Amino acid sequence: MKWFFGFNQGASKWFGDMVRVAVVTAEAHAPQLEPHCLYHGEAETDVTAWLRARGVAVQRAAAPVSHRLAAPDILARNANTGYNAVAAQGFYLCLAVPGVAADEQHVLFTDCDVMFTGPVDLAGVRPSLLAAAPEMDDVRRPAPSVSGRGFNSGVMVMNVAGMLARIPSIEAVLERDAYFPTNGAYDQGALNSAIPAGDWEPLPHTLNWRPAFGINPQASIVHWHGPKPRHVEKTLATGVTTAPDEVMRGLLDAAPNAYRHYFEVFQAALRGA
Repeated sequence: MKWFFGFNQGASKWFGDMVRVAVVTAEAHAPQLEPHCLYHGEAETDVTAWLRARGVAVQRAAAPVSHRLAAPDILARNANTGYNAVAAQGFYLCLAVPGVAADEQHVLFTDCDVMFTGPVDLAGVRPSLLAAAPEMDDVRRPAPSVSGRGFNSGVMVMNVAGMLARIPSIEAVLERDAYFPTNGAYDQGALNSAIPAGDWEPLPHTLNWRPAFGINPQASIVHWHGPKPRHVEKTLATGVTTAPDEVMRGLLDAAPNAYRHYFEVFQAALRGA
């Protein structure tokens, strides 16, 4: 199965280490996946050069809504909200996957802030539209056994034809919500608004394990949803939860030993990159 992930030029420094770890750990634990990177940018970076040298197919791409992300009316409607049009170019690259992979039946998409920690078995995952792990019910008290209404878009198995047909309705949701869903989740908020319960199928949490859930030796894909490795590193160094907002601080406080464990796994993989 083809595996897609993406990032934009402006995120190369912040996400560079995470991209490298995602690729290195996929090579170790999921060699059956064929890695493809969608890159939104005008110039090559050290990250794209590293990816190409590693054998990853790097393709310049833009989300089908790219032309609207920085439009004057969208920026005006989102003034003082925290909406970031540059970051959005990376976040919405998941919407480019169906068009780029039009000849495929099913593909795996992940955010670039994941790492593979065990064998990935997707042989029986063939959704009619989309398969994804449920989102946390309450990020202040994270627990995989208590799921919320929507799904987490960090790891998705897509039915390419089904998702391609759904793009117009997703675009309509984005126009309605001014490209900044009220929950601030960008692509995740838009996808959950456009793909209601019953239209998506659940993936096991082991395929989108978040450190706030604790340590899980059975986890296949760990997703740095919320606090990133740099937030964890600083927290470990200072003894103070230094993530930039209350939600992230709550996640770090929920499972400090798990964050320490997975950060050590991350560091070991990075040294091998």
